[in-house]
Amino acid sequence: MASQSMKKLAAANTEILKQIHLLAVIINLIVIMVLLVFNRPKSLIPYSLFSCPAFFCQFIIEQSARPVYDVDRMSGQRKLLKAGEDVKHEGLYEYMFDTMYITWIIDILMIVLGTNKVWWLYSIIPGFAIFKVVGLVKGLKGNKPETKPEEPEAPQKSKRQAKREANKNKVVRNVR
Repeated sequence: MASQSMKKLAAANTEILKQIHLLAVIINLIVIMVLLVFNRPKSLIPYSLFSCPAFFCQFIIEQSARPVYDVDRMSGQRKLLKAGEDVKHEGLYEYMFDTMYITWIIDILMIVLGTNKVWWLYSIIPGFAIFKVVGLVKGLKGNKPETKPEEPEAPQKSKRQAKREANKNKVVRNVR
């Protein structure tokens, strides 16, 4: 029997996949229609080539997030076997969603502007990947700013020690 959290995750994944597929179908049908009917932009090749990463990301998300159900033969009810991976968390899935969204935005810009030159915006993705890798390498190297060696500080005194010293000073002043 599936736990309540697995059922919630399965429902959330199903809803996310439904939204992704709906957006992809709408945007890609509009793009193909504009390319074929209005012949704007002239070539279909850049669209075909640069849409492949978005289709690939969508396929990977589909494979890993789709819940798996089994039908009980006796009662005929569906039982949740696997809820799928949680695709809402940060990490690789977040980058896949970003790749799909950037591709769809570029598709829309291609229709609006009527040129394939907008595909140069796709260089944002490898540029961001390079930025992340450089940050990771710097973190692994331990690039910390050089600091001058400090003189060793006197150890911190506890409140009790500070009170004792204060009382000794009071006694010494009273004696004088």
